[in-house]
Amino acid sequence: MALSWRLYVKSAGSAIKRYFWPLLLIKCLAGIAVGLMYTYYYPGGDTFVFHERAGELAVLARADIKAYLTFWVTSDQGIIDLGYTWSPNIFFIKIVSLFSLFTGHNYWLTSLYFSLISFSGLWHLALLLSRQWSQNLLAVLLALFCVPTVLFWSSGLTKESLTLALIASILFTFLNDFLDIKKITFLGFLKVFLLFVVLWQIRYYYAGLLIVVIFASWVTRYIKTILRKEHLAGLLSIFCFSCFILFFAVSFLHPNFCMSRILEVIVENHDAIIMRSRPRGMIIFSELQPDIVSITKNLPLAFFSAFFRPFIGENASLIYLIPGFEGLALMVLAPWSIFQKQVQPDGRLSILIIATIAYCIILGCFLALSAPNFGALVRYRIGFMPFLYLLVMVNNPWLKKQSERMFH
Repeated sequence: MALSWRLYVKSAGSAIKRYFWPLLLIKCLAGIAVGLMYTYYYPGGDTFVFHERAGELAVLARADIKAYLTFWVTSDQGIIDLGYTWSPNIFFIKIVSLFSLFTGHNYWLTSLYFSLISFSGLWHLALLLSRQWSQNLLAVLLALFCVPTVLFWSSGLTKESLTLALIASILFTFLNDFLDIKKITFLGFLKVFLLFVVLWQIRYYYAGLLIVVIFASWVTRYIKTILRKEHLAGLLSIFCFSCFILFFAVSFLHPNFCMSRILEVIVENHDAIIMRSRPRGMIIFSELQPDIVSITKNLPLAFFSAFFRPFIGENASLIYLIPGFEGLALMVLAPWSIFQKQVQPDGRLSILIIATIAYCIILGCFLALSAPNFGALVRYRIGFMPFLYLLVMVNNPWLKKQSERMFH
């Protein structure tokens, strides 16, 4: 494909370029594996429903392009009924329909395109990080491309494939500006705005939290420059205060972000998933209620479960075995101090580490509380797991030694 070749050419001069084709092949195979799993292991599934509904939209586009474009804007069920009243699914089907139009409604070709889109966003971010962390190239590739559940669920025709591509692309532009590599232009700002709009339509809680931590990082850096604060405690205080103000601002963008509503949303989602789940495949919270006391009481379990569960052997199903090993690996890697990366001349990396930790903890706890089913949790947490693994892998002595052997 032209896009893959263009990505490869743009990698010229990068030490990680030699791994481009193997990683892209693995990504595409993972996307095919998602389709095969839903064909033979879990008959049906959203991936095929999205494909079929997108095909119906593509048929409409060929028959009546005006009606198709009108549906894109209005989602009027009188034009075509896709069987969903939930707007994120409808929006995603609209996007998939564009691929159905030029792939001849071929599921496997569409799946490959979504795998490529996901890979493209991650690869651009990997190129940037590899230039900043030349001694940690192996850690960058492992965290972004080789965490098994992230690799699997962010491939193929899934909302997670597009979600992770959007997050990676937004972070690519943000980090270029934040690290003074390439200042964001008006066109760059417009591009990021459009990426946020799409991400908001698909996973608004990812987008909302990402807006908060990104702007809080900029605010913290600006205040740090004025006050000349370099101490970690000072940066952390500024960042937390900035987050509090920005959370209040973001609460006006979606009714579920309102302070009076967000706890109810968490418990409602939790209870809805509880009704459809088996006890051995979920997190059991203690009388979860939509109030601060109950949520706070259950936060430690939510935090631990979001990062380290399911344990190996916690569920008899083989599908939980790989996440179990991932959680174990995280427990082994975590003791290497995350904050060792904060010893930097200008403290900018300290701010990024604080922002990344805040993003992972808040999103992880939110997902664990509102989606206590392990199957759902493993899938949804791909929005933060690559960055969590990056934190615990960068500057790991053993990985740095292996990286030197592989790339130098």
